[in-house]
Amino acid sequence: LRWADIPDTVTHIGSHAFANTDLSAVVIPDSVEELGASMFQSCSRLQSVVLPTQITAIPDAFFKNSGLRHYDIPTHIESIGSGAFYGTGLTEIYIPPTVTALGEEAFAAIDTELKKPGISMEEIDELLDKRRKIQDNISKQLHS
Repeated sequence: LRWADIPDTVTHIGSHAFANTDLSAVVIPDSVEELGASMFQSCSRLQSVVLPTQITAIPDAFFKNSGLRHYDIPTHIESIGSGAFYGTGLTEIYIPPTVTALGEEAFAAIDTELKKPGISMEEIDELLDKRRKIQDNISKQLHS
């Protein structure tokens, strides 16, 4: 299985749906409203995944141990699940400002330093913490 042609009648894709396959690219149609955990786990040839626009979270272990080398997280994503990118081959990633929640070990066991946006994983964690604090403060001020 090199690519998947998912019909636009599909609304749910379950856990491990493509795990351990030779899938390299997939476009998930906007008809899909729910994605399961570990969908692309251990897909060593994975290069490209386009997520539906109404999906706001990357599930737990979604890309775990996959061959994904670079990924631009879409701007409609608000949270990244635990272990979502664990053990991937990531060398580049873009995390948009819309991401405000990061699960445990979301980017753990990655052998290389991420080159994009040019900061370390520790700095990414710190920035996400700062962003959460700012949003909490704004929320408190709006509700006072």
